[in-house]
Amino acid sequence: MGFKDDAMIFALSSSKKFGERIGYNAEATEMFFPDEEFRVHPDSSLDMKGKDVFVIQSIHKTFSVGGRPELSTKLLQLLIFCDSAHRAGSARITAVIPYFGFARQDRPTETNDSESAKATINFLKAAYVDRILAVDLHNPKITKDCGMPFYNLLLSKTLVEHLAPVFNEYDKFALIAPDKGAMDNRTGSLEAEVRRVYPDINLITGYAKKVRKSGSEIECYGLELYGKSLKERATFTFDDETVTGSTILNVGRLCKEAGAATVIGGVSHCKASRESAQTIQKSDCLDRFIISDTVSRSDNFFKEYPKIEEISASGPVYAAIRDIHEHDFISAQL
Repeated sequence: MGFKDDAMIFALSSSKKFGERIGYNAEATEMFFPDEEFRVHPDSSLDMKGKDVFVIQSIHKTFSVGGRPELSTKLLQLLIFCDSAHRAGSARITAVIPYFGFARQDRPTETNDSESAKATINFLKAAYVDRILAVDLHNPKITKDCGMPFYNLLLSKTLVEHLAPVFNEYDKFALIAPDKGAMDNRTGSLEAEVRRVYPDINLITGYAKKVRKSGSEIECYGLELYGKSLKERATFTFDDETVTGSTILNVGRLCKEAGAATVIGGVSHCKASRESAQTIQKSDCLDRFIISDTVSRSDNFFKEYPKIEEISASGPVYAAIRDIHEHDFISAQL
């Protein structure tokens, strides 16, 4: 018997595609009314008593044509479903949130400002959620001291597997963090995985020096390299999320100007509009742009913008769900 014989995995409508890749095994009932109120709960035919429940729901704007619901509704859907699962007698509830919306506001920026990341965690606790599983948080520190287990998965192993043809083609490689703060988090983890899989690789690292001009405009004015030049190297810059792609495009421009042989960028969570995707597609600064499926996109999106390619976070999320159910913790390999 597999672990899914004992665990109940639900995928709410906004994350159905991601849930299919996980292999969800329990159905939710969802109904929307003309005034935009809704009902959402485990299917009435299910026996929830004593069950270990996992509920998959990304909290992001809907990008597909005719998609519903929107960001705040998705959060409320998740809360109401978890409350219903608790009232139905489930033993434990894990909120699986591939993209954890509202996480960027992780500290007050002005007087009387809310920390929306902490507020969202408190909402989940009030809805009887026992633990949270997310992918590549903007600030991993929000997992600390939140009153429940909160797991943050990185995509390092999945990325290195995806980039295997690049490592085989180029003798020299560079990992360029989008800023100094990212060196320790996702870029540090990515470097460790590259060196584990390719111990003899000629690899250097560095980061982009940047200033924020506005909420949506970034200017990168130079690179800080820990090693020799970028000439004839393949470079890769990976960030947690983007709306416009401006940071990755700016870093790509600097890498091209420094003589990089090929420039690859990417983000875990791509919230770019079609206009921003078009900018990425037409840019001479990037040869490839990698995103994950934590934010759902239609198949036509990738046909329209072939420079943008998708990897799936479903593998590490599936493994984490299995570990939580079977061992009550997540393996260090994840």
